[in-house]
Amino acid sequence: MTENVCLCQLITENILARENRIFSLSIKDISETDIKRIEEPFQFTFMGRGLLHGFTLWFNVFFELPDGEKLTLSTSPYSPPTHWCQSVMYLDDPFNVEQDQVMKGKVKIAEGEDSDRCIDIRIDFSSQFKEFAISGSKIFYLNCNFS
Repeated sequence: MTENVCLCQLITENILARENRIFSLSIKDISETDIKRIEEPFQFTFMGRGLLHGFTLWFNVFFELPDGEKLTLSTSPYSPPTHWCQSVMYLDDPFNVEQDQVMKGKVKIAEGEDSDRCIDIRIDFSSQFKEFAISGSKIFYLNCNFS
């Protein structure tokens, strides 16, 4: 099943794990083909008990100005809001997680098949905590509905 990504501003109290850098790149050193498909593993540990509704992605951009000053543009929910918000990917069936439970997986981000302005995001995840195990996979679309 596929679903569109929800662009929204998260409430930080609803975030169950610390942020985790998935991918980093330097604009000076990349080519267009380097970003057509990104595939990276992830792992994070939940900070407490809660109901996991989905995953979220955001980005940070670091600038160095000609005078040496450093400037950060962050779309993190822990930073002042921007018009980019966060990319939230809701699961079909939320599930409970426990403090110190580890979630592992892989995120694949690729140029959409329908348009180079679309992004396909696939998240594969799994977690085992005591006697409880969960795994899943879901594909999401970002910016695919243009009129």
